Amino acid sequence: MSHSDDLLALTHAITGGTLFIGDVGRPDLLASVGVAADQPEAPDYFVHDVILNRQERASLGTAMAQTLKPLSLAQVLALEPSGAQLLDVRDGIDFEGGHLKGAFNIPLAHLDDRFGEIPADRPVAVHCEGGYRSAIAASLLQKLGRRDVHDIVGGYKAWLAAKLPA
Repeated sequence: MSHSDDLLALTHAITGGTLFIGDVGRPDLLASVGVAADQPEAPDYFVHDVILNRQERASLGTAMAQTLKPLSLAQVLALEPSGAQLLDVRDGIDFEGGHLKGAFNIPLAHLDDRFGEIPADRPVAVHCEGGYRSAIAASLLQKLGRRDVHDIVGGYKAWLAAKLPA
């Protein structure tokens, strides 16, 4: 069994209650997998991110430019006529409190399970409140096979700050 196969078998890790993106791949966390049953399971994307962190790759800026395709608000507005699907990955209660017109809501925690609900025939522009969860969601969608995925820079807060119609 290869090192990558071993990493794929991971199901959870101890992180002191919080999993940070920078934590994936830390030897102390990898060694602790499965030790404490009272810790919450790591999110599904954890194993994927562990594998990515073990590979040689371009700098963060280069990688983001090549893969995440961050969009400014002007670029989002330009995508709208082409039928791009807006995907809001905030929790349902936040979505109900206000959302972008035409946005479809799948909370980040349910994205893997509800992936099939996202139209496959058009680009997807992902957003959350400020940009953190949408970057994770864009990465997860790419892992699941979607290629035309964009991350809206600044999220819902930036949209409202620009006084664009929600």
